[in-house]
Amino acid sequence: MANKVKIGIIGLGFMGTTHFRIYQKNEKANIIAVSDIDQKKLSGDWSSVSGNIGNGKNTALTDMSGIITYTDGLELIRDSNIDVVDICVPTFLHKQFITAALESGKHVICEKPLARTSKEAEEIIRIAEKYDKFLMIGMCIRFWPEYQYAYKVVKSGALGKVVSATFKRVSPNISGNAWNNWFMNSENSGGALLDLHIHDVDFVRYLFGNPKSVTAFGLRGFRTDAGLDHVVAQYEYGNGSLIVLEGGWAPSKGTPFEMSFQIICEKGTIRLSESGFKVIYENGKIEEPKVASANAPTGWHVELEYFLECIQHNIKPDAFYTLDELVDSIKLIEAEEKSIELKKTVEIRYKNPKPKTRKIINYFKAINYWVLGGFDGKKSAFEAIDDAKEMEMDGIELTFGDCLKEDITEDECKKIAKYASDNGIGLKTLATGYYWGCSLGSDDEIERKKAIMFTQKYIEVAHWLGVKKILVVPGAVDVAWDENRPVIGYKTVWENATNSLMEILPKAKRWGVEICLENVWNKFLLSPIEMKIFLDQFGSDIIGSYFDVGNVMLTGYPEHWIEILGENIKAIHVKNFEREDCAGVLHGFGDNLTKGDVNFDRVKDALSKIDYHGPITAEMIPFSRLPDLSLPDMELARQTAVKMKEIFQ
Repeated sequence: MANKVKIGIIGLGFMGTTHFRIYQKNEKANIIAVSDIDQKKLSGDWSSVSGNIGNGKNTALTDMSGIITYTDGLELIRDSNIDVVDICVPTFLHKQFITAALESGKHVICEKPLARTSKEAEEIIRIAEKYDKFLMIGMCIRFWPEYQYAYKVVKSGALGKVVSATFKRVSPNISGNAWNNWFMNSENSGGALLDLHIHDVDFVRYLFGNPKSVTAFGLRGFRTDAGLDHVVAQYEYGNGSLIVLEGGWAPSKGTPFEMSFQIICEKGTIRLSESGFKVIYENGKIEEPKVASANAPTGWHVELEYFLECIQHNIKPDAFYTLDELVDSIKLIEAEEKSIELKKTVEIRYKNPKPKTRKIINYFKAINYWVLGGFDGKKSAFEAIDDAKEMEMDGIELTFGDCLKEDITEDECKKIAKYASDNGIGLKTLATGYYWGCSLGSDDEIERKKAIMFTQKYIEVAHWLGVKKILVVPGAVDVAWDENRPVIGYKTVWENATNSLMEILPKAKRWGVEICLENVWNKFLLSPIEMKIFLDQFGSDIIGSYFDVGNVMLTGYPEHWIEILGENIKAIHVKNFEREDCAGVLHGFGDNLTKGDVNFDRVKDALSKIDYHGPITAEMIPFSRLPDLSLPDMELARQTAVKMKEIFQ
C-alpha cells in the first residue's frame, strides 16, 4: 500500500470538521495538524459548529491527541511534515492561503468556490501554473452519488432527450453560524449565490454545457447586509429545453434543508427529493437505485478519496473538472447577478474557439509486440523496443500477460518506460490475449471476478508505464477456436460485461487509463450501432472503442464503423483480410498488410472526417499460415513496418 498522505487542515468550521471526520476514517490519510483561531475548537470542542447537511455530532469532545495545533494557518503551511493543505476558510481568504500553500510546496484542496470573483479565480490559476503541485477545489456535487448517477444516465441517452430540469438548493437562515458572521457580509461571501447556489450552477454546466443566456430573479438584503439571499434562474440553451435553478438561505431557522433535482426526459424522469432517489419511467416503472456506499455516502467522501488517490499515484486531479471550468461557473453566477440587477436576460459571450483547419495528419504508427516476440513473452520489452526503433516506428504496443508478466512491479515498468523514452519509442497502448480464457462477460462468477482483478492490475501497469489506452475484450458468446470454452447467451454476456466494466471504470478514471473495447470475432457487438449503444450506456469518456479495421471485413466495412463510432474510437488496430465468396475463416488474415479487401484509402478518408489523431498499430497474426503459424517473425515485422509507413505517411 502507498504511504499515507499527511494532511493539514486550516479552519475547523462546518467543512473543516466534516473533512476531519472523513480523513479520520480513510486509511489513505493521516491528519498531522489543524489550525483555527478558536482555541476551543483546537481542544476538540466543536459544539459551536453547525451546518446545513450531514452534520456530525458535535456534543462530544473530539480526540485531538497526536495532532499538532496552530492558531495561525500560515504556520501550519510552513510545517515540513505536511503533504496536503486542506483549506476551509472564508471565501475572501482563499487566494491568500492557496498561494502560500503552493509556494511552500504543498498540494492543496480548497473548499468551494475557487475565489470571490472570476477575476480573482483566474489570478489563482495563473499562480497555480507556476508550481508542480496539485490544486483541487471542493465541488462536491460533481462527486455526489445521486448526481453522478444522473449525469451518467443523461449522458448515455438511455432516457432520451432532456426536456426540462429543475435544481433546488435551499437552506434555512445561517446567520450567526460562522466566525464573525462572515456569510452575512456579502462582500466577503458573495451571498447565497456564490456560497450555496454555485453547486447547482456548476452541475448544470457539467451536465448541459454553457448556456447561451441567463434570466434571473432575486431577493436581496433579506438575510445578508446587501447580498442576494434567494434566486430563481432560467438557463437558455436554444434547444427547447427548460432548465431552472433555485437556491438561497432565506427561510427561517429550523426549516429543513432542501437539496433536490428533477430531470424530465422523453422516456422517464430522474428525481432526487425528500422521498428518495428514483428513476420513474414513462410506462410507470419505478427504480430506486442504491448509488451510495457505506464507505462513501456523500460527495465529500468521494472527492476526498479521489484526491488522496491522485496524490498517492501522482495523477493530476482533473478527471471531473478543470480549474478553468470553475471560472466559467463563477462567471455564470456573475451573469445571474447582472440579470437581477438589470432586470433582463443576459447573454453570455464565450471566447470563440480557433477555427479548425484541415491539416495533414502525421499518424502515430506502432507495431504490436506479438509479431516481434511471439506469444510466450520470451523476448524482453527492452529488446522489442530496440526492434521498433530499428524499424523506425513511432511506437510499440507491448502486451500484458506475456511480454509484461502479471507480477511486474512499478519499478520495472518505470525502467521500461524510461528506456522507450530514451530511444524515442512511444508507448501509447497495451494489448492482451488474456480475455479469451477468462472473460469479463462470463456466466461463471469466479471467472468474471478473476477477469476484473486482472483488468485492475492491467490498469495499474498501464499507468506505471505512462500508457493511456488498454485493449479490452468485453466478453464472448463463444471462442470459435477453443472448443473448451462454453457458449454463453448474448444477453448474459451484455449484462455481465456491463457490470464488470462498471466496477472497473472508477479505477480507470482515477488512474487516467482509457478502457478501449475491441471489435473481434466473439459473436458479440456485431455491428457499429451495437458497439455504440454498448459504449454510450456508461456515459463516460474513459471508455471507448479499440477499432480493428480487419476484424470487421467478414460482415461489413471499416469506413462505415468509423463513421458511426466517431469520437468513441480511442485507438486503431490494422491488419488485412481476404473474403472468400462472401464467407471467410481465420485464414483470411494474411501476412501482407496491403493484400486483402480493406480499402485503406477509404479508411483514411473516414478517419480524416472524424478528425482522428490517435495511435494506429499493426497487429499482424498471419492465421493464413495455419496450421504452421509461428511467431515471432522478424521479416514479417520489417515488411509490415515498411507498409505502415507507405499507407499512413
